[in-house]
Amino acid sequence: MKKILIVLLAMVFAFSLAACGGGGDKDGDSGKDKKAERVTTASGAISVEALDMPDYITKAQDDDEDILMAKEGEGYGVGDYVLISGISKDDETSLSYPSYVKGQEYTLDMLLSDFQNKNSYKTYTKTKIGDQEYVLLDEDSNRYYYTVTNNYPVLIQVIGESMQDNEAVTKSLESIQYNY
Repeated sequence: MKKILIVLLAMVFAFSLAACGGGGDKDGDSGKDKKAERVTTASGAISVEALDMPDYITKAQDDDEDILMAKEGEGYGVGDYVLISGISKDDETSLSYPSYVKGQEYTLDMLLSDFQNKNSYKTYTKTKIGDQEYVLLDEDSNRYYYTVTNNYPVLIQVIGESMQDNEAVTKSLESIQYNY
């Protein structure tokens, strides 16, 4: 009788462990960090780790070198958002840089010179996000980060106070890869 009771207890114990999933979650993740989703522009020129904030999306535009991070239904002048805008490898740019000519050398120093010659930006500083150096224009609740990678200028707009100094946004921006 004791042997039968021990076998029954062992089976109950085994089934209870199986029902708990052995410590993992229902997605089959056993406590390991999930690999973050990367979002890449159509041409592959820019990619970024998706923003890890509930109810926020990270999506590339179909025919531009733009990646938008915002609440669903917001962005481009509505609400707080981050917009990464690069120049298409194939098309001309809508970004205005006086000394930029597609296919010719363009550097961060040339970008700074463009700002100085335009006199439209009064205050700007150099800063780094990850390993990439940027020129930062900080205006109240908006920040604009400009950089140049392999002769291509890129602009990151961080619009709204909720997106600034936000750990999830910072992590995403540090993950940007430029493949020009």
